[in-house]
Amino acid sequence: MESMYKNILVPVDLTDKNAAAVEEAIRLAAGKGTTITLLHVIETLDLPFEEIEDFYKQLATKARRKLRQLGKRASGRGPELRYETTYGRRVRAILDHVIDQEIDLVVITSHQIEPGDPPTSWMTISHQVALFANCSVMVLRLDDVEDPET
Repeated sequence: MESMYKNILVPVDLTDKNAAAVEEAIRLAAGKGTTITLLHVIETLDLPFEEIEDFYKQLATKARRKLRQLGKRASGRGPELRYETTYGRRVRAILDHVIDQEIDLVVITSHQIEPGDPPTSWMTISHQVALFANCSVMVLRLDDVEDPET
């Protein structure tokens, strides 16, 4: 069975919570014919890039390692995997990637919104991506997600 999605993006930080999003993307890929991109955005500081370039390079090396670890979940399961690391503001970089790579679906994790604390919890990265992406976005609330490791 062929997936209805050709290009799935999974934005990841470097925590274990992203395993659920990777698993869901693999499930939605339904075998071959779909590309899943694991994207990590290294948030830049308001300093000249060159001043802390070595620091950014260390972060990129760590990110590439973690992306490969997450990608092992899809080994032999069909979808083509791509690993990308970029620099910038997270939401803007994710949205730019959606447009540039003609993404059909974003799969992203989030925590549950606290209605009594909207100024901070409603403007999470996942909620901003869900509001502004020009494609479908699946937000996996961490409270609802089972740990794929168990």
